[in-house]
Amino acid sequence: MAGKACHAFASTTRFGLTQALGRNRDHGESVGTIEINKDGKTYEAEYSIEQGLVTVYGDRDQETTQLGGLSEQQVAKFLLSSLIRKGYIDPIGPDAA
Repeated sequence: MAGKACHAFASTTRFGLTQALGRNRDHGESVGTIEINKDGKTYEAEYSIEQGLVTVYGDRDQETTQLGGLSEQQVAKFLLSSLIRKGYIDPIGPDAA
């Protein structure tokens, strides 16, 4: 059963992930999209802010850390860079190959 649940979760598109997890702005949570270019490829991910924690959602995993004194965009970019380094998110667009 756990394997099926993980497979269903992994197959959810990253931008539909907010709805799949029941996150939305109506509950006081901030949701945004962050984009960075690395090695000629563009990566884009959704992030959320909840109770002082920033979470960035990759294709195969997510990263979370405290907001701290940095802006939410700075923290989200840091977390997205970590997901790229670990291979947990794929590039988007025509430069993805």
